[in-house]
Amino acid sequence: MSARNRKLVIAVSLLALAAVLIASWLFTHRQKSTLPVTKQIVVLGFDGMSPDLAAKWMQEGKLPNFARLAQTGTFAKLATTNPPESPVAWASFATGLNPGGTGIYDFLARNPQTYLPRIGLVAHQKPKFLLGLIPIRPPKVTNERHGTPFYEAAADAGYKTTVLRMPLEFPPSPVPGGKLLAGLGVPDIRGTWGTFFYFASNLPADEVGDTEFGGKLIRLQFDGRTAKAEISGPVDPTTKAYRRISIPVQFNVSPDGNSVTIHLDGQTETVASRHWSRWFNEKFPINPFISVHAISRFFVLETWPDVQIYMCPLNIDPKDPALPITYPVGWSRQLAKKWGDFKTLGWWHDTWALNEERIGEGVFLQDSFRTMDSLTRMVLDQLQHDPPSLMVAVYTSTDSIQHMFWRLTDPTSPRYDPVLAKKYGDAILQVYERADQVVGEVEKAMKPGGTLIIVSDHGFHAFNYGFNTNTWLVKNGYMVLKNPNAQEQQYTLQNLYT
Repeated sequence: MSARNRKLVIAVSLLALAAVLIASWLFTHRQKSTLPVTKQIVVLGFDGMSPDLAAKWMQEGKLPNFARLAQTGTFAKLATTNPPESPVAWASFATGLNPGGTGIYDFLARNPQTYLPRIGLVAHQKPKFLLGLIPIRPPKVTNERHGTPFYEAAADAGYKTTVLRMPLEFPPSPVPGGKLLAGLGVPDIRGTWGTFFYFASNLPADEVGDTEFGGKLIRLQFDGRTAKAEISGPVDPTTKAYRRISIPVQFNVSPDGNSVTIHLDGQTETVASRHWSRWFNEKFPINPFISVHAISRFFVLETWPDVQIYMCPLNIDPKDPALPITYPVGWSRQLAKKWGDFKTLGWWHDTWALNEERIGEGVFLQDSFRTMDSLTRMVLDQLQHDPPSLMVAVYTSTDSIQHMFWRLTDPTSPRYDPVLAKKYGDAILQVYERADQVVGEVEKAMKPGGTLIIVSDHGFHAFNYGFNTNTWLVKNGYMVLKNPNAQEQQYTLQNLYT
């Protein structure tokens, strides 16, 4: 929505590369020489950013970089897709096609025979093993989005291209001579969009198990100051039985009750109460020769006597990804080597845990801004040390924080809490201000003569009530369940959607 001309003087040429992994697999990457970087276009996407809020806060002087660009370039409202959902809109943004052309109509797709939903962004094919040991077919993931992204076309034409955290880029599109880090659509190693883990010594028995919003609640049994538990990882692909591979974790509470020492997969760290751990590296063995690697972090919510520990989803390890999350494949390792471990999960923020009230608003915001900053470091590093002709980077922090905190800006919301509103009512403004800082830093990092474009996939508004047609039909006698005696089915139907 804004553009600024700058001058760029640099020439970069990449020769053809062929990467050979001496192991079970052979990876080759399509590469070609790139044109000299004489002009630069940078596209920043801020998911869910509302033009109305942006205009209001620009006028109030709270978003100076956005305001300056609006004055020197163009600021305008644009129509979005129908439906105005993130995967639908970002697919159209990337390809120039409407949803009928991209094949992306929602987050979910349904089986018309059973009406059961599945994630509608990718299709999976399981690997095959001989005797449960020798892989004879690797796992395969197919992007359900149709059409050619404009950044892939630019790379094919010889323009050096860098794409960071682009939605619906799993598996990543080839950008010959360039680089791409996938965003929304990348699963955790469990094959979900982000299953969190919550360990607690005071967890009621009826809460143990799976949550509605994708969490695992585990009760800790202490022997003195020590408790042991299991972390459930990926499904074992070598058997037909649905069995998840687990690894042990141990928690030791300090004598003074102020910290917890975490022992996991040969690593140990003592974490103070109300603090995050570093990234832990986990290895889930499929067989003696193959393992799935993951990374995760812990937050110690409470120590003694009621121990409560949160663990974020099991992200694909960028150092050893089970499936490609970057183009070329090895770029994720280079990023991890330079910046350390980082979130690879497409659903970037821990919204499920906050929805389930297993973490608080403060923990969520702390992690969200930290995650947002990690992408900014990568963006600026690429602009300053390996500048491309075209860069695309998408931030989803604006969307997630609005989803979780809009209720605290609207006294009519059934989830409005005046106490929380006093403390966190400015969370949305904070993320807009952080986005404004990103714009200013990126503008400074760009070479003169470039063009800066800022886009959003949709706006934002209150969502206070929902209506589920199937629930209404059942309650009013117009539809019945196939098994009317299945109380669990009836309970799920009534409670999930009302």
